Amino acid sequence: MNKVSWFKDLLHDRMYQQRFFNDWMLLMTNPEARQTFAQMRDDEMRFIILLQQKIDTMTRPKEAVTISPFK
Repeated sequence: MNKVSWFKDLLHDRMYQQRFFNDWMLLMTNPEARQTFAQMRDDEMRFIILLQQKIDTMTRPKEAVTISPFK
């Protein structure tokens, strides 16, 4: 398994966790419990964004660098 596949698997796991926390937050009637689940959901979302950026960076084609002898 290469690094990109590993990060994509981790991304899918984190997305599942984020949905889990969101679903349970909606079921909570206790405001403190609801707030806790909302915070965990938001933490997962921040991590998801970081993973997406990392995957994008890893899969983006490298820019060709040309060196011209003329200025």
